[in-house]
Amino acid sequence: MHRCLALAETAKAGGDVPVGALVLLAGRVMGEGVEGMRTFSDPAAHAELAAVRAACHTLGTRDLSGAVHGR
Repeated sequence: MHRCLALAETAKAGGDVPVGALVLLAGRVMGEGVEGMRTFSDPAAHAELAAVRAACHTLGTRDLSGAVHGR
């Protein structure tokens, strides 16, 4: 939860909505993201999507079975 709040502060400092997200697998952070819709003028730049993309990259797969999302 503390990491999500820190990520939210990063988004807020950049002029975005204060949202941070994590993808966890076996209790470990596999991906994290910050809201970027305003920063990137991209309606799909949600923190949750950024965290999922980062987790897929970290794991080298699109299969996130067993992972959980924190926001």
